Amino acid sequence: MSVIDYFKRFGITTGAAAAAAAKAATIALIRGVTPSSVTIPTPVGLRLEVFIDRVFTIDNYVCADVRKIAGDNPDSLNNAVIRACVCSINEQVIKIRGGHGVGKVVRPGLSIPMGEPAISPTAKLMIESAVREVVNAGVEVIIEVPNGEELAKATMNEDVGIVGGISILGTTGIEWPVSNEPSFSILRLN
Repeated sequence: MSVIDYFKRFGITTGAAAAAAAKAATIALIRGVTPSSVTIPTPVGLRLEVFIDRVFTIDNYVCADVRKIAGDNPDSLNNAVIRACVCSINEQVIKIRGGHGVGKVVRPGLSIPMGEPAISPTAKLMIESAVREVVNAGVEVIIEVPNGEELAKATMNEDVGIVGGISILGTTGIEWPVSNEPSFSILRLN
Protein backbone atom coordinates (compact mmCIF):
# COMPACT_ATOMS: atom_id res chain seq x y z
CA MET A 1 0.00 0.00 0.00
CA SER A 2 1.39 3.39 -0.95
CA VAL A 3 1.43 6.32 1.47
CA ILE A 4 -1.16 8.10 -0.71
CA ASP A 5 -3.47 5.06 -0.61
CA TYR A 6 -3.01 4.85 3.15
CA PHE A 7 -4.04 8.46 3.73
CA LYS A 8 -7.16 8.00 1.59
CA ARG A 9 -8.40 5.78 4.42
CA PHE A 10 -8.69 8.81 6.74
CA GLY A 11 -11.76 11.03 6.93
CA ILE A 12 -12.86 14.22 8.64
CA THR A 13 -15.20 14.65 11.59
CA THR A 14 -18.43 16.62 11.50
CA GLY A 15 -16.57 19.27 13.51
CA ALA A 16 -13.85 19.59 10.88
CA ALA A 17 -16.44 19.74 8.11
CA ALA A 18 -18.29 22.50 10.01
CA ALA A 19 -15.04 24.41 10.58
CA ALA A 20 -14.15 24.22 6.88
CA ALA A 21 -17.64 25.32 5.83
CA ALA A 22 -17.52 28.21 8.32
CA LYS A 23 -14.12 29.36 7.06
CA ALA A 24 -15.21 29.18 3.41
CA ALA A 25 -18.41 31.13 4.10
CA THR A 26 -16.45 33.74 6.08
CA ILE A 27 -13.92 34.14 3.25
CA ALA A 28 -16.79 34.66 0.79
CA LEU A 29 -18.50 37.16 3.13
CA ILE A 30 -15.41 39.19 4.06
CA ARG A 31 -13.25 38.95 0.94
CA GLY A 32 -15.86 38.32 -1.76
CA VAL A 33 -13.94 35.24 -2.94
CA THR A 34 -15.48 31.80 -3.43
CA PRO A 35 -12.90 29.21 -2.34
CA SER A 36 -12.88 25.70 -3.80
CA SER A 37 -11.01 24.44 -0.72
CA VAL A 38 -9.79 25.78 2.61
CA THR A 39 -7.13 24.73 5.07
CA ILE A 40 -8.20 24.50 8.70
CA PRO A 41 -6.36 23.99 11.99
CA THR A 42 -7.10 20.91 14.08
CA PRO A 43 -6.83 20.39 17.85
CA VAL A 44 -3.88 18.02 17.28
CA GLY A 45 -1.80 20.63 15.47
CA LEU A 46 -2.28 19.30 11.93
CA ARG A 47 -3.82 21.39 9.18
CA LEU A 48 -6.38 19.81 6.87
CA GLU A 49 -7.26 20.87 3.35
CA VAL A 50 -11.00 20.39 2.87
CA PHE A 51 -12.87 20.77 -0.41
CA ILE A 52 -15.93 23.00 -0.57
CA ASP A 53 -19.02 21.70 -2.38
CA ARG A 54 -20.68 25.06 -2.92
CA VAL A 55 -20.97 28.63 -1.66
CA PHE A 56 -24.23 30.57 -1.94
CA THR A 57 -26.23 33.36 -0.29
CA ILE A 58 -29.52 33.32 1.61
CA ASP A 59 -30.74 36.77 2.69
CA ASN A 60 -27.87 38.37 4.68
CA TYR A 61 -25.99 35.09 5.07
CA VAL A 62 -23.24 33.56 2.98
CA CYS A 63 -23.37 29.77 3.24
CA ALA A 64 -20.92 27.02 2.36
CA ASP A 65 -21.45 23.26 2.11
CA VAL A 66 -18.83 20.61 2.90
CA ARG A 67 -19.25 16.85 2.62
CA LYS A 68 -18.32 14.87 5.73
CA ILE A 69 -15.95 12.14 4.57
CA ALA A 70 -15.61 8.94 6.60
CA GLY A 71 -12.54 7.48 4.89
CA ASP A 72 -12.73 3.71 5.20
CA ASN A 73 -14.86 3.80 8.35
CA PRO A 74 -18.41 2.45 8.36
CA ASP A 75 -20.07 5.77 9.19
CA SER A 76 -23.74 6.52 8.54
CA LEU A 77 -22.82 10.20 8.11
CA ASN A 78 -20.41 9.56 5.24
CA ASN A 79 -21.05 12.11 2.49
CA ALA A 80 -23.53 14.10 4.63
CA VAL A 81 -23.63 17.84 3.87
CA ILE A 82 -22.48 20.04 6.73
CA ARG A 83 -23.40 23.69 6.14
CA ALA A 84 -22.24 26.92 7.73
CA CYS A 85 -24.05 30.20 7.15
CA VAL A 86 -22.25 33.39 8.21
CA CYS A 87 -23.38 37.00 8.54
CA SER A 88 -21.85 40.19 9.91
CA ILE A 89 -22.95 41.37 13.36
CA ASN A 90 -22.21 44.54 15.35
CA GLU A 91 -20.55 42.70 18.23
CA GLN A 92 -16.91 42.01 18.95
CA VAL A 93 -17.41 38.24 19.13
CA ILE A 94 -17.74 35.20 16.93
CA LYS A 95 -21.13 33.66 17.70
CA ILE A 96 -21.62 29.98 16.86
CA ARG A 97 -25.14 28.56 16.85
CA GLY A 98 -26.76 25.33 15.84
CA GLY A 99 -29.43 25.48 13.16
CA HIS A 100 -31.66 23.11 11.23
CA GLY A 101 -30.50 19.47 11.41
CA VAL A 102 -28.20 19.92 14.41
CA GLY A 103 -29.55 18.04 17.42
CA LYS A 104 -30.34 19.47 20.84
CA VAL A 105 -29.14 18.01 24.14
CA VAL A 106 -32.09 16.82 26.24
CA ARG A 107 -30.37 14.87 29.05
CA PRO A 108 -27.62 15.72 31.52
CA GLY A 109 -24.24 14.03 31.43
CA LEU A 110 -22.76 15.38 28.20
CA SER A 111 -20.17 18.14 27.87
CA ILE A 112 -22.93 20.34 26.41
CA PRO A 113 -25.63 21.81 28.69
CA MET A 114 -29.21 20.62 28.30
CA GLY A 115 -31.19 22.62 25.74
CA GLU A 116 -28.09 23.61 23.78
CA PRO A 117 -27.25 22.56 20.22
CA ALA A 118 -25.16 19.38 20.02
CA ILE A 119 -21.92 21.09 19.00
CA SER A 120 -19.12 19.81 21.22
CA PRO A 121 -16.75 22.28 22.91
CA THR A 122 -13.85 20.98 20.77
CA ALA A 123 -15.87 21.35 17.55
CA LYS A 124 -16.85 24.90 18.58
CA LEU A 125 -13.20 25.72 19.20
CA MET A 126 -12.26 24.27 15.80
CA ILE A 127 -14.97 26.36 14.08
CA GLU A 128 -13.93 29.52 15.91
CA SER A 129 -10.22 28.96 15.17
CA ALA A 130 -10.93 28.46 11.45
CA VAL A 131 -13.07 31.63 11.30
CA ARG A 132 -10.41 33.63 13.22
CA GLU A 133 -7.97 32.90 10.41
CA VAL A 134 -10.18 35.21 8.33
CA VAL A 135 -11.67 37.71 10.82
CA ASN A 136 -11.22 38.27 14.58
CA ALA A 137 -14.83 39.13 15.45
CA GLY A 138 -18.11 40.52 14.18
CA VAL A 139 -19.68 37.40 12.64
CA GLU A 140 -22.39 34.94 13.51
CA VAL A 141 -21.98 31.34 12.31
CA ILE A 142 -24.97 29.02 12.08
CA ILE A 143 -24.16 25.33 11.56
CA GLU A 144 -26.82 23.32 9.74
CA VAL A 145 -27.15 19.78 8.46
CA PRO A 146 -29.65 19.38 5.63
CA ASN A 147 -31.54 16.15 6.29
CA GLY A 148 -29.98 16.03 9.77
CA GLU A 149 -33.14 14.76 11.46
CA GLU A 150 -33.29 11.80 9.08
CA LEU A 151 -29.54 11.11 9.35
CA ALA A 152 -29.77 11.09 13.16
CA LYS A 153 -32.02 8.02 13.03
CA ALA A 154 -29.00 5.97 11.95
CA THR A 155 -26.86 7.23 14.86
CA MET A 156 -26.83 6.65 18.62
CA ASN A 157 -27.72 10.29 19.33
CA GLU A 158 -31.14 9.61 20.82
CA ASP A 159 -29.62 6.95 23.11
CA VAL A 160 -27.24 9.53 24.62
CA GLY A 161 -29.81 12.33 24.86
CA ILE A 162 -29.57 14.25 21.59
CA VAL A 163 -32.73 14.73 19.54
CA GLY A 164 -33.77 16.51 16.36
CA GLY A 165 -30.57 16.11 14.39
CA ILE A 166 -26.96 15.00 14.43
CA SER A 167 -24.04 16.00 16.64
CA ILE A 168 -21.17 18.17 15.50
CA LEU A 169 -18.20 16.42 17.09
CA GLY A 170 -14.54 15.63 16.73
CA THR A 171 -11.76 15.66 19.29
CA THR A 172 -9.04 15.66 16.63
CA GLY A 173 -10.84 16.76 13.45
CA ILE A 174 -9.59 13.59 11.80
CA GLU A 175 -11.51 10.36 11.43
CA TRP A 176 -8.88 7.66 11.84
CA PRO A 177 -9.09 4.37 9.93
CA VAL A 178 -10.40 1.54 12.09
CA SER A 179 -10.41 -1.48 9.80
CA ASN A 180 -7.45 -3.59 8.75
CA GLU A 181 -4.83 -1.43 10.40
CA PRO A 182 -1.67 -1.65 8.28
CA SER A 183 1.82 -1.49 9.62
CA PHE A 184 2.95 2.04 10.26
CA SER A 185 6.36 1.21 8.79
CA ILE A 186 5.33 2.96 5.56
CA LEU A 187 5.08 6.19 7.54
CA ARG A 188 8.61 6.11 8.93
CA LEU A 189 9.78 9.67 9.43
CA ASN A 190 13.45 10.57 9.66
